[in-house]
Amino acid sequence: CVFTFWHMCELKQRNNIIQEIRVTEGDYVKDLDIIVRVFSQELQRNGIIPKSDVTALFSNVSVLLSVNTNLNNELVANNDDKTILIGKIFADMAEFFKMYTTYCANQPKAMQVLDSLERNKKFVAFLDQCMLNPECRGLTLFSFLIKPIQRICKYPLLLKDLLRNTDAQHPDHDYLIEALSKIEEVVAYVNERKRLAENLQKILDVQQQIESSEYLQLVSPSRRFVREGKMIILEKSKPKERTVYLFNDLIVMTKPKKNETCKDRFRYQLPLGDAKIIDIADTDTTKNAFEVCPKDSCDKKKTCIMVLPTDEDKKSWVREIKGLVKEFQRLQYGKQSAKNSSPSAPLEIAVRRTMSGAILTKPPNLSSKLVRSNTVDQIAKKGTAKTISVQKKEICVITLANEMKHKETGVLVKDRKYRLRSYPNCFVAEEAVTWICTHLCISDRIQAVKLGQQMV
Repeated sequence: CVFTFWHMCELKQRNNIIQEIRVTEGDYVKDLDIIVRVFSQELQRNGIIPKSDVTALFSNVSVLLSVNTNLNNELVANNDDKTILIGKIFADMAEFFKMYTTYCANQPKAMQVLDSLERNKKFVAFLDQCMLNPECRGLTLFSFLIKPIQRICKYPLLLKDLLRNTDAQHPDHDYLIEALSKIEEVVAYVNERKRLAENLQKILDVQQQIESSEYLQLVSPSRRFVREGKMIILEKSKPKERTVYLFNDLIVMTKPKKNETCKDRFRYQLPLGDAKIIDIADTDTTKNAFEVCPKDSCDKKKTCIMVLPTDEDKKSWVREIKGLVKEFQRLQYGKQSAKNSSPSAPLEIAVRRTMSGAILTKPPNLSSKLVRSNTVDQIAKKGTAKTISVQKKEICVITLANEMKHKETGVLVKDRKYRLRSYPNCFVAEEAVTWICTHLCISDRIQAVKLGQQMV
């Protein structure tokens, strides 16, 4: 009797949850229909705002309406709470829920556009009129736009609750486990895409806050915004207020704008791969300071002394920067190790002094080395020349003036930055110097450059 009573309570609770899923899904589909029909389609028809703004506001909400209409139809068609397999229905629909990724990733942009459109009187009047529509129930457009995100995050909670109240022997039990796993993957994917989109939007915002500079391009596929803050920078021993932006691979410093109509002015940037952090002990005049500088440079112009308000702030920034530097170096080391261990591209430089000159062997995927020159005639007049061979194949003639001519065609090999012809299987100087530093254990890049010159 006790078991029967407990089983009946569980079954009743399960039926209540199923009913909640049905009712709330039906209401949600109605809200999606309102977004599409009352807002999106009407704005496209009346032309109050540009089509680009309509797209930015509503993204792929019409696709979501189609997906959830199908889900709702399945829930309505299976109206027997005792036999319905909610888990199977959701498991079959799980792949379609990935459509929410696009919508959620677009949400920061949608909110930004909505905020900017509040200065459009016709648009505001349109929204006021919509709120008077009984279908909208007095809700704002913002309230409707966040409903898809709220709904996709609600599904795991509903399915977990249903699973807790479903007997292990019930035919829906295993389906619910499968559905919950798939839905949680989708929600995690949606949340991750949303997080990346928000981070990218932050980088774009920072870029827009800074006066355009040919030296600064923040948007990069692998770049992440980490933090920002105002601090005092000691320049020529004089304290200057600066805004510092920290990314996963870069430190950027700007001069704060004087008023709302101006933008911050770019002052300094340092890749974290080249960064070194030096602690500065407190003195009577300077407290909570540390130094950021290139690890291979003694140039004081490239060195920054940062002063924070408190010791805790200093420790936080130092800890964050050091962690990012270490992570950046680890990733770079991993990439280099993977390249070195590749059997298809053994990395070696074999230098043999022969009658024909130096022989360089290297993986074929390295970029071409391009050296500026003038004309073929001028090369011929230079006199003695050396022949450079790659993988035992002679490809270039080098004159004493470091001018290069292709061995087979006689065409000059020129600097790639001028978008002229280039040839494979030759080293870019920067790659050669980096290789020498790494594999010959030379820390001084000037010495590595000289050694590279001796090799060729």
